[in-house]
Amino acid sequence: MAANGLTGLIPHLCRKGLEFISGDDKPTFIERIQQKAADIISEEIEWEAPLNIEDVRLFLGSPEVEEIIRQIYSVHLLEIDGQDNLAAIRNEFLTLFTLFTESERENVADSANDLLDSLIQLCEIALRVAIEKGVLSAHEAKSNLRYHLLRDELETIQKNLDHLTAPNKPNIRKFFEFETKYRKQVGSRHENLITPDFDAVRKRPIDEVYVDPNFITTFDKKNGEQEELSIPEFLSVAYRSVILGNPGSGKSTFTLKLCHDLVTHYTERLFAGRQVTPILVVLRDYGAEKKNHKVSITEFIETTANSNYQIPPPPGVFEYMLLNGRAVVIFDGLDELLDTSYRQEISSDIETFCTLYPSVPVIVTSREVGYEQAPLDKNRFEVFHLASFNDDKVNEYVTKWFAVDGDLTPDEQKRKSEGFLEESRFVPDLRSNPLMLALLCNIYRGENYIPKNRPDVYEKCANMLFERWDKGRGLYVPLPFEAHTSVMSTLNCRIKS
Repeated sequence: MAANGLTGLIPHLCRKGLEFISGDDKPTFIERIQQKAADIISEEIEWEAPLNIEDVRLFLGSPEVEEIIRQIYSVHLLEIDGQDNLAAIRNEFLTLFTLFTESERENVADSANDLLDSLIQLCEIALRVAIEKGVLSAHEAKSNLRYHLLRDELETIQKNLDHLTAPNKPNIRKFFEFETKYRKQVGSRHENLITPDFDAVRKRPIDEVYVDPNFITTFDKKNGEQEELSIPEFLSVAYRSVILGNPGSGKSTFTLKLCHDLVTHYTERLFAGRQVTPILVVLRDYGAEKKNHKVSITEFIETTANSNYQIPPPPGVFEYMLLNGRAVVIFDGLDELLDTSYRQEISSDIETFCTLYPSVPVIVTSREVGYEQAPLDKNRFEVFHLASFNDDKVNEYVTKWFAVDGDLTPDEQKRKSEGFLEESRFVPDLRSNPLMLALLCNIYRGENYIPKNRPDVYEKCANMLFERWDKGRGLYVPLPFEAHTSVMSTLNCRIKS
């Protein structure tokens, strides 16, 4: 269990993995916790009434304990105020253990301390093995991004203790009931996609039409290369991440799919090694709400839970989730705040939010053009770029797109997809953009061919992108010409008269 607890930190310390610890079978994090918890319960600690062993098992398998394990690792790696931080962790662990088991503090203190001692010993063993195997070294914790990651874990301890020991003690059973209902509502709201269309609004099941993109890391000046990551690889290394992409590259769609996957595959789909509930913040909506009502990000999250997902949150539930490793916050559309000065203000809001909740994972999406006008702190956020679709991704998307067209027979679906792939070969740059690819599929669906060297193909696509698509998302202020140059190169608008 302790060895696998390091997976939340290891991607930022070293991307080599922990094969020497996890082995070939690679069970899930929760399965490892439950396996080790069973050993501890049955072999190391004598449990007495009023403790219920099943409650203890659930506690050991919780995101709260994952968070505590990361804090223990951070204490050992940074060697900052070790004894004071471990004492605070012990207090935090005992407080959470008391809440989970619904016991009096003095009745379970000895059992909780024995359990935490076992975890600390296991963490020390796992760290020693990691260093001996060369996966970790002393300098790995010293880079800015990694250092801040570890410090963030430690800063969470006292904040969480203040929250847990407040006069109004958290009702975690009620919190967990809300979180379960919240995940169900998120999954339901984002189970369909409204795909771009010229003539109608078409809802399509997200799992049936979505194609996973790849992510490109920022250029590494030291090694002189970039790395392309699949979604599972990206999710394993993401913590505080900015995703940049051109218009129509699928940034917002990715956030919806990620929300859907994290809630519908809650125990299997991990984010930065964590089992988390996604919280989506659409920044153009937050920006408007802030202007009108001066709300904070946390207040906006609470309001959105009620307005978008029809489930009023109990007081303090999001505070608890954000401090105890139970959530990831996804900020979508930083570029959609068209006023540059206001975009800078919202960027500052996001950074302040991250300071308030030091260890909560965060994703921010933005168009590449304009991001540098209001960038997030490079010492705390790692930048990734959405890769264009390659031929394999194009083939997968087109096959799925025509397969969900209920007006076509299976034979017609196959012929349409094959015909489209053949006729669209002459515009590879255009079809590598997911939004443009969807529009080309629309053209082919209606006309049964892709016009060659015809200006109206590009005109329709550009019109949809700059007029109907952006305005449909509430972006009414025209951007300067320079903001569209990257898209125009994608469109490859070399129209010959």
